[in-house]
Amino acid sequence: MTIEVAFRKTMNTIQVLNSKFGSRVPGWSYEKHYHPYCELLHCREGEIQLELDGHPLVLRRGDWLIIKSHVKHRLWNGSAQPYYFFHCHFDIDDHGLRQLLYAEPYKHVSVLTESDGFPSFLSDIGYRLEGLMHSHIPESAKHMHLTNYFFKHLSLQGRLMMQAYVTLAIAEMVALQPGNSAPFGDESAAAQYSSRMEVEMAHKIERMLEEHIRTNVTITDLAGRLGLSRTQFTKIFTRVYGISPRQFVSRQKLNMAKTMIVNSDEPIGAIANQLGFSNINHFSRQFRRWVGKPPSHYRPKYKLDVPKPESAPT
Repeated sequence: MTIEVAFRKTMNTIQVLNSKFGSRVPGWSYEKHYHPYCELLHCREGEIQLELDGHPLVLRRGDWLIIKSHVKHRLWNGSAQPYYFFHCHFDIDDHGLRQLLYAEPYKHVSVLTESDGFPSFLSDIGYRLEGLMHSHIPESAKHMHLTNYFFKHLSLQGRLMMQAYVTLAIAEMVALQPGNSAPFGDESAAAQYSSRMEVEMAHKIERMLEEHIRTNVTITDLAGRLGLSRTQFTKIFTRVYGISPRQFVSRQKLNMAKTMIVNSDEPIGAIANQLGFSNINHFSRQFRRWVGKPPSHYRPKYKLDVPKPESAPT
């Protein structure tokens, strides 16, 4: 009996760009930014702190991280030890894999949290990538103890190995993601992803929303300033960020309100005014919808608004 198992199409193209090994000293930081491609980070030694889409994360020795393209993030080394890392950007045109990788802003595989489920092969890939780097540094450069060494081109075998190791690392991380075994046959999935022009426009909309977060300006007004209809304005922002402009503004105002209520002695009415609410009653109703309790109950007891004593008559 003859058995044949055929796979019609196994993979499209993966591009691996800007591969780098490096170190960052304690106190180093990099301001908020984003990339047009996905980013793969691997911590070899030390640790690095990140903020991704407003979420804090610590990447420790042995951990791996994939950051989705166009996700804003910043990094800083707040530890007392240097941070050693491997980093590259990549892009995959397989629609099923893009759909899986783009489901969340980032995918973190942690040695600590995965415990027994941490794929040992990921550790091996880290060592092999480091070995690939060392094999391409000339002996003369090693003897000079250079702190920086740049090589423009990997060998033919090196390029294949780099591509293979990065692809294997992504594959191991995808294997840990729910739904990775489901077949993706819908080629129209590409339509779900925004063009670069849309992403740039979404970032422009985000900056505009942040600039007017304390005002009463309407979504329609802001859309008009960009030459867009309200529908276009909302559609572009929602496609890129996954929430509507109104939800974004509400989330930002909620975070600002919580911070001001807890960390300042400002009266609730003054906070309402600073956040662009027409009056304290409007703010209190909205805050209750957000949090489930009025702002006066959210404030710590020792900071509750207390009427100022009247000055003694002169």
